[in-house]
Amino acid sequence: MKVKDLKLPLKGSCHCGVTKFQANISLKDLRRCNCSICSRKGLVMGSAPVDVLTIISGKKNLSTYKWNTIVAEHYFCKICGINTHQKNDQILVKMDII
Repeated sequence: MKVKDLKLPLKGSCHCGVTKFQANISLKDLRRCNCSICSRKGLVMGSAPVDVLTIISGKKNLSTYKWNTIVAEHYFCKICGINTHQKNDQILVKMDII
């Protein structure tokens, strides 16, 4: 399947399924971040405005990890540990959907 063939809204979840989210946007310019966290996890992401991401369920089970500049917020499920999204440390009106 190609990214252009995905139907909106895009839906996703953590591994255990407790945290579910959706984004009403077509992702473009997918990339791999080369920071020490993303490169270790092999994450692929695309940027989107913050207001297109909706947490459907499990918001209370999300936790954040901040490091280095303590600005970027990496969100993950407290139960299974899977990353769901992050707020960009460069442009705070955007976030990365992982």
